[in-house]
Amino acid sequence: MENGDCDYMMTKPVTLNVGGHLYTTTMSTLQRHPDSMLGAMFCGDLPTTRDSQGNYFIDRDGTLFHYILNFLRTSELILPVDFMKTDLLRKEADFYQIEPLIQCLNNPKPAYPLDTFEQMTKPVTLNVGGHLYTTTLSTLQRYPDSMLGGMFRGDLPTTRDAQGNYFIDRDGTLFRYILNFLRTSELTRPVDFTEMDLLRKEADFYQIEPLIQCLNDPKPPYPLDTFEQVVELSSTRKLSKYSNPVAVIITQLTVTTKVHALLEGISNNFTKWNKHMMDTRDCQVSFTFGPCDYHQEVSLRVHLMDFITNQGFTIRNTRVHHMSERANENTVEHNWTFCRPAYKVDD
Repeated sequence: MENGDCDYMMTKPVTLNVGGHLYTTTMSTLQRHPDSMLGAMFCGDLPTTRDSQGNYFIDRDGTLFHYILNFLRTSELILPVDFMKTDLLRKEADFYQIEPLIQCLNNPKPAYPLDTFEQMTKPVTLNVGGHLYTTTLSTLQRYPDSMLGGMFRGDLPTTRDAQGNYFIDRDGTLFRYILNFLRTSELTRPVDFTEMDLLRKEADFYQIEPLIQCLNDPKPPYPLDTFEQVVELSSTRKLSKYSNPVAVIITQLTVTTKVHALLEGISNNFTKWNKHMMDTRDCQVSFTFGPCDYHQEVSLRVHLMDFITNQGFTIRNTRVHHMSERANENTVEHNWTFCRPAYKVDD
């Protein structure tokens, strides 16, 4: 099969009949986790059954499959506040053998105790060779086996300057690239960057193995006649600190890209949410939702991610950032970076 035919098959709409409920998705979504039952079914390793209309048929709970499919699309488990069927959903996840979802359901507690979580997301200031940087402990411990991971986990000693900032006697200018790699897991540097050897020495000092690999293997990920198109999707939620359960005050979804055809496609295909469109610019479109529209924001995000992946983009990385702007509010940012190769066009 030609690559173009394969790409078409992976993004072609597929309809499933799950216990009488119809769902439309793509082969790429169904094969998101190759070791799962769905991954095996739709790559041909397990038999499939069709109903009288030709839809793939699965004799399972059709209502709960809504959460299964959204997890495949977003890699996030999003449940209503009053959701009461966790045990049933766990059985469905076991049936479909989606290991990351099983882990989410079996370990619903936060990654850290609440007091530790607050510490992990609290701002921390570093003095690196006279340059001040502010970040969080969770970012500094992104790679536990690194020197920074050891320092800020308590396994290695730390030094403070006169102002109480953590002090590291290394190149402060180059630490910008080190810290940005910890934040995004991507090595981004200017086109005319000329200090690769120095940056490689800094990466060796901090013992950040993925960064060392990037620096030792700088070849482009695509042939020279192609380049990479990027789409950023961000979800910003303002949460009330003191309500129980936590209330969503306002949510904003923003798509940023230089691929104008994609932005036009969003404007033309998402007219249902036009009343929520806050701003449209040359490289950006934003939607804003009030406190009563939280579930609509989740629905829009799922559809946007599906739309972007159907244009040939794949998720490169995801990241979460927590901040406190006001005494009674927390802000949580989720970011997804999508990439796809594109051919260069000669002028």
